[in-house]
Amino acid sequence: MRSPFLIGGWHWIREGIEALVREREVSIEILMMAATAGAAVLGLCDEAAALVVLYGAAEGLEEYTYARTRSSIRSLLDPAPKEARLLDGSGGERTIPATQIKPGDRFVVRPAQGVVTDGVIVEGPGRARSQIK
Repeated sequence: MRSPFLIGGWHWIREGIEALVREREVSIEILMMAATAGAAVLGLCDEAAALVVLYGAAEGLEEYTYARTRSSIRSLLDPAPKEARLLDGSGGERTIPATQIKPGDRFVVRPAQGVVTDGVIVEGPGRARSQIK
């Protein structure tokens, strides 16, 4: 009768014991272990199983939320394009790596495109051509 609780709660039981031994800290996992063991000792096996399932689901949702948050933060930290459309002297454009832009260069920023670097808008609808100063 005890094996389903051990199998279902093995991950957080292990985490709780590790936190207790290494950090000398009573964590939520230890409290969940005590609640589950207490329910089992009192013969409330359905309630003990519900604790294991609900806590496991909560841990899974928490990890899912952390993963989505990390992904969103990564996308916010790297919004700049890696290439720029540099204007050459004849009015044409050529694509160069963003790292090669120098002060005084003029480049084109297309609609919905990120801006490669700081600069001053000098021309176009909404003054769409930019120049690095």
